[in-house]
Amino acid sequence: MSKVIITLVGAAGSGKSSAARHLCEKYGFEMFTFSTAIREYAEAHNLPLKNRTDFAAAHKAIVAEQGVEYLPNRALDSRAEHLIIDGLRSRRYRTVLQAAGAKTIGFDCPAEIRFARTQGIADAAKYPGDFNAFVQNEHDEEQVRIGPGLRLETSVLVETADFRLNASRPQDEVFKNLDAIVERML
Repeated sequence: MSKVIITLVGAAGSGKSSAARHLCEKYGFEMFTFSTAIREYAEAHNLPLKNRTDFAAAHKAIVAEQGVEYLPNRALDSRAEHLIIDGLRSRRYRTVLQAAGAKTIGFDCPAEIRFARTQGIADAAKYPGDFNAFVQNEHDEEQVRIGPGLRLETSVLVETADFRLNASRPQDEVFKNLDAIVERML
């Protein structure tokens, strides 16, 4: 059996993490998340994570210390036969992952639906409680350059994904469509 690597791309609240957990439970995927790796680094280096700009600053620090391809290579270090990578935000990272055979699934979902989904989640850094702040967070993130040839480009990645899902639909319908894509890869 050959290794199956899937990257999930989409804006905050689009359903990527729920989809990743679904794939882990149903198909035995191992999960890697960029945000967890960044969070671990920030905690170890006492860096604040109050908003998405802080995540970008911690990301920049990782790149400065470890190199541009450290995070995607860390994900690829997994020995799992089925790997799901949640939270891809850079075309450069996608190129590294594609060279290892990864396929990208983009989650399309309007900001209003995504904002509603994030309400009640106790992580103000990723999910502000105000709609305008939520949208501003995303706008600010798309303006960030992490390092040479490395910027955050979630919207471009969704538009150019190998597969796209309408993630504004009910979760069971999204998972059914996701399963159809994944079963072709397995």
